[in-house]
Amino acid sequence: MLSIEYIVNKHLCGCGKRLDMCDFWDGIIKKNKKIIFDGSISRFRKNDNGSVLRWKELKDIFFNTFNSKKEISRYGLENYKVLKSLIKTAQSNKKINFLIDASKDPYRLAWLLRSKYFEIKILHIIKLPEAFVYSMCKNEQNFVKRWFKTIRMSLRWILQNIIISKVSNKHSKKKIRYEELALNTHTNLKEIFNFLNLKYQNTSKDVFQKKNHAIAGNIMRFNSRKILLDDKWKSKMSKLDKYTVFIITALFKRLYYN
Repeated sequence: MLSIEYIVNKHLCGCGKRLDMCDFWDGIIKKNKKIIFDGSISRFRKNDNGSVLRWKELKDIFFNTFNSKKEISRYGLENYKVLKSLIKTAQSNKKINFLIDASKDPYRLAWLLRSKYFEIKILHIIKLPEAFVYSMCKNEQNFVKRWFKTIRMSLRWILQNIIISKVSNKHSKKKIRYEELALNTHTNLKEIFNFLNLKYQNTSKDVFQKKNHAIAGNIMRFNSRKILLDDKWKSKMSKLDKYTVFIITALFKRLYYN
């Protein structure tokens, strides 16, 4: 998202400044200007805008062809250079053990794994299909449009989890249910920290405790809200939509969520 966020410049950095005014990102962007603006690091946002159905990449993943070896190698190297600059900048304030890539794109994950430039541990946080579909459809007021979108998002939940399962097969991975993470945060965070071979601190529930430089994504980067369970779908989702999600996802829910 870095090049897109910098060019569009609509969203603020977690520090409250625009990216072109942020001291943290400014140096990283200047050092890697050619890669960020002319390279391939944003290919999975620029192409199809984060679409789940990408036929060429799907064929590569499920038939293990990966015909784009040169592209994958270039993608990995360019990401490596930018992330290395990011670590050096961040380490001026504290020791960094891990970088967290929260892009949530299984195709990006597949290419980073295939590039061999990184030691990657995969954390898969999975939501109940009803909760996921509600979050994607809640702003659609038209009954018919919302119902068709409910069907589409139910199918998307299935496809995303099939792809993630395939991509992460044979790699170091931990799956956490979002609902359990929100309800039993400390217990689940301890498991995550153990998975990463890190010492757990019980203050880690406060996701953004101090000034941060997160770009795009969750608005929690602007405050110190704790992790809370959002289960509005239980009371606000229509019975038809709930039933639709249940019928479509029942089998796959057993496979991927339970």
